[in-house]
Amino acid sequence: MIAVISLSLFVWIELTAEKPLIRLRLLKRRNFGFGTVAVTLLGFALFGSVYILPAYLGQAQGYNANRSATCWRGPGCRSSC
Repeated sequence: MIAVISLSLFVWIELTAEKPLIRLRLLKRRNFGFGTVAVTLLGFALFGSVYILPAYLGQAQGYNANRSATCWRGPGCRSSC
């Protein structure tokens, strides 16, 4: 709840400030907005591959740390899992 209120307050202040810290109106530009969304989705994908996948392999599949790390590397998934 605090995060939602803080984000709303931040956006309101940035949109009404004479010299904003972050120019949020740049997101209205099509290329910049799509680029920002693409980079955000890429960040989620990288987070998933670096953190979530090894945690899933270790906890749900019962892999030890070495096997999970081998699976995390690209070609390792096809050969050792």
